[in-house]
Amino acid sequence: EGFPDYDTVQFCNLTLARTILEITPHAIRYMPCNVVTYQFEGKTIVRTHLLPEQGDNAELNQFAVAMNRQLKQIVDFAAQN
Repeated sequence: EGFPDYDTVQFCNLTLARTILEITPHAIRYMPCNVVTYQFEGKTIVRTHLLPEQGDNAELNQFAVAMNRQLKQIVDFAAQN
């Protein structure tokens, strides 16, 4: 009682997971992807974590830009429905 209503959905596209892990095994820290929803001050918040796009690995940065675009689309879709 008195605890906010939170929900989290974790997901993983195995093809993309393989791609990012082949770029660098250190990318495991970004997996799985997740989207959270919760109520705050009468509003429903929908959020996710984005991958860093400005690291030392150019190939990982390029992957992150594409993946972040998809994550933003997922959040936008969830927020509209």
